[in-house]
Amino acid sequence: RLLVVQSRAIQVVEIDTCEVVQTLIQYPSNSSAVVLTSANPANRENKIVFSEYTRSNRSDVIKVLDVDTGDVREIVQGGQNPSFSPDDRKITYLGDNGIYVTGVTGGGKQLIVLMSQKEVQGQAPPFPYFSPDGRKLVYHKCLRADCLSLSDFGLFVFDLDTKVETKIADGGLYPSWIK
Repeated sequence: RLLVVQSRAIQVVEIDTCEVVQTLIQYPSNSSAVVLTSANPANRENKIVFSEYTRSNRSDVIKVLDVDTGDVREIVQGGQNPSFSPDDRKITYLGDNGIYVTGVTGGGKQLIVLMSQKEVQGQAPPFPYFSPDGRKLVYHKCLRADCLSLSDFGLFVFDLDTKVETKIADGGLYPSWIK
């Protein structure tokens, strides 16, 4: 099964039949005020972390959906592209000025990697992911004035213990860990 984000819905789709098995979030089709931008499942719990953009106040919001109860809780304002840590206790995301880590309730928010407006709001904003052991983050960043091709980006790892950022490759977008 796949978790699919459309502009107004988050759905579970059966990969073999391409049919929607479950709609987790659904906004009215005539509403253009809110657009869903990304979603990621928790690793152990039956939860989804997602981001939505509200056009009226031009703001991104990160929320967590409890799939079992249907409860949705706002975690962070001003964030996008969230993902859970392996133990589901933390969330990493792209904020207004870089990559952050916060608790699943939104507490303990920390700026981990400071980034320029160009890097945050460019053609391909970073999507950070925790390593399988939860000790590192992987992401891409724009390296040039105008990032128009893959060679204009770099792939990076940030060690949460040592606070050291390391460039691991030239070129590429949206790295993620293989578990």
